[in-house]
Amino acid sequence: MDNYNALAKKYLQYQKKRTILTILGVTLSAGLLFVILTLYFSFFFNSRDAVRAEADYEMVFFPENQADVSAIVNQDYVKTAYSGKYYDKFTNTYTEDAVYVNVQNPYKINTYFKRISEEYGIEGKINERLASYYLQGDTGNEVFIMLVMFLFFSFIFAIIGVGIIRNTIQLNTIEQIRDYGIMRCIGATKGQLQSIIYRMGFIQEITGIVLGFLIGYPAAAIIGHFAHIKVGVHGIAILYVLVVFLFDLYFVMRENSKAVRKISPMEAVRDIAQKQKKKQKIKKHRKNLFGLLFGVDGDYAYRSLMANKGRFWKSVASFSLGIAAFIGIASVLQSMKVMMDSMYDVCGEYQVYFYEPVSENGIEDEDVDVDTAKGMLPDEDVLRKIAQNPAVSRTKSIYAARLLATDTEDFMAHYNPVFLNETYDGEVVQTVQKTRKDVGIRMCSSVCVYGYDAEEYASYESRLVDGTMDVSEHGIVLVQTCKTYKKTENPDDYEIVDMTLYTYKVTDYEVGDTITFTFRGKTETYTIEGIVREEKDNLYAPGFVKAIVPLENFFAITGLGEGDATGIKYEMNMNDIDTPLSEVLDTAVYDAECISADSLQLIQMLRASKNMFVYVACFVLFVLVMSSLNIVNTSASNLHLRRLEFVQLRVIGVSVRRLRRMVMMEGVITTIVANVIGDVLGFAVLVPMMRALYYVMDMQLAYPAVAAVVGLIISLTVFCGAVYFPMRKMGQGVLQGVRE
Repeated sequence: MDNYNALAKKYLQYQKKRTILTILGVTLSAGLLFVILTLYFSFFFNSRDAVRAEADYEMVFFPENQADVSAIVNQDYVKTAYSGKYYDKFTNTYTEDAVYVNVQNPYKINTYFKRISEEYGIEGKINERLASYYLQGDTGNEVFIMLVMFLFFSFIFAIIGVGIIRNTIQLNTIEQIRDYGIMRCIGATKGQLQSIIYRMGFIQEITGIVLGFLIGYPAAAIIGHFAHIKVGVHGIAILYVLVVFLFDLYFVMRENSKAVRKISPMEAVRDIAQKQKKKQKIKKHRKNLFGLLFGVDGDYAYRSLMANKGRFWKSVASFSLGIAAFIGIASVLQSMKVMMDSMYDVCGEYQVYFYEPVSENGIEDEDVDVDTAKGMLPDEDVLRKIAQNPAVSRTKSIYAARLLATDTEDFMAHYNPVFLNETYDGEVVQTVQKTRKDVGIRMCSSVCVYGYDAEEYASYESRLVDGTMDVSEHGIVLVQTCKTYKKTENPDDYEIVDMTLYTYKVTDYEVGDTITFTFRGKTETYTIEGIVREEKDNLYAPGFVKAIVPLENFFAITGLGEGDATGIKYEMNMNDIDTPLSEVLDTAVYDAECISADSLQLIQMLRASKNMFVYVACFVLFVLVMSSLNIVNTSASNLHLRRLEFVQLRVIGVSVRRLRRMVMMEGVITTIVANVIGDVLGFAVLVPMMRALYYVMDMQLAYPAVAAVVGLIISLTVFCGAVYFPMRKMGQGVLQGVRE
């Protein structure tokens, strides 16, 4: 026989179901990897195009004479250049006749920038945002590290996907070893037999990769549509999938062909390879742990598993990785939920706001009238874009005024200064009380009064702790508590080592006490007729002391009208915030001179965590699916190889139901071992990572008990299902083995 390679297709057709499962596994792994890479590079290149659309230059120079300008423009490596005015937003200055430059090879921006600067002795700046997308500039190294880490994790995808081929070829080699021996006897060379194995793996791998591409791109386009990512076909994504899969495949095929290269023709024909195992001494039978727990069935299952320890530990290792990843992401998710819940409390009912209170002698001893306060708000177009975004469910105007206490000494006597710092030396030693001089007269001698419409004012009933909300014309409701972060510092190096959110009482005023305020030359005395525990919007106020009144009372106190709102607040569905809204908020916060909500940090954190969670969830799903396919594939083939063993058990009187239960117990044992190892492995990696996150994000570790139970159920279903269905299909047919 000359054409041994034709046997590869026949072997694949003979093991049709195994071949289909293998191709399906490669399709899923290659397709998922292609989806992730396509989305990543699409987002990467879309972001780069967006930066170019905003500022299409890679570097800018500030030459002092026209000769330098001409010399720069005429350089061979300069692609385009133009002159114009340059605005430095940090110094708020303009430079006339700046030269904007784009080079032929943007991946050498640093080199060309240094060459021009040194050769002509002129100053300039690199467009850091754009340069980072070419792995250049000061932030290019960070982008490069993230890219390498992303590709590294993508490589893990490929390794796991190729693992399916490894198991399939190993099983095929074991089943076909006698065939290979016969072919060796009739003249086949080791190279010819090795080519059969390579061809079998290559056919399954390439078929799976092609199907993965065909399925992956539409999936990426659909995901990109909902994620607002313009998806394109990127050669780097296709090339990367091909390289990593085929690179891994080569070593897998090389490993699996060793058995064929080493075996001699006589050994293969006589099956000596299986009979040359070392003789073991007969030992006294002792029940193992699983025998004690599950009886004879558990004892049999454990000994069957230990008969092929390599296969058992490979199955355990494969699924333990999925369990560890599942537990890890569940822990991070639950820990993040706890942290987010606490941050939601800080952000208040309206998570984003822009406002400035009207005041006398407010900022730097200057009056802040209505027009001045409105001028500190972002542009109306920006505020309108925010309000029209689908994530914004409600928008309200803010009416606020800062009233100065006429009797400052009396007001200060009731004021509780904020505890900003604590000394730290192994433990908290003493709270540093801020003196009147440290806190400042101006900060502590005013109250921010907010006017609420009937609907919002009525919602404070649930927060009332004393008095009444039904105030008189000269009555106010005092906000008695405030939330803030208390920093703990190391006195040796002033490094913040802890950050805790706590609630404190701002004043010790009680219902019935009076405060005299001066506003716009008018002095009035107001009685505290109610006290609420906190202000629902958590608006930042100078001095932290706040009071609320019905809107009509606010107009009477300040002399303002409905058109004199000096702020705006937005209630949002934080999980629906998209990229356009984040960009608008960034612009608004940067441009506005007024106070804005700290919840912008929460929004950015939520978006980053959602993106991270999507990628990590895909990884976990991938690992679980691939592990499951490996288990199903391996278990089905293993049961087929053990048909003679099952026939012998049936002959001695073991019922089909009992036999099925005994074999399924192997899945139970493997599940228990895989979950124990997976949980331990997951926490071994998670604990140090969460310690780092605690200092960066104040995120504390939370054990996901529910996720652990879910992981146990999933793995039990996979392992037992991989045994149950093949055994059920075998049924009474195992008796046919007696005749064979």
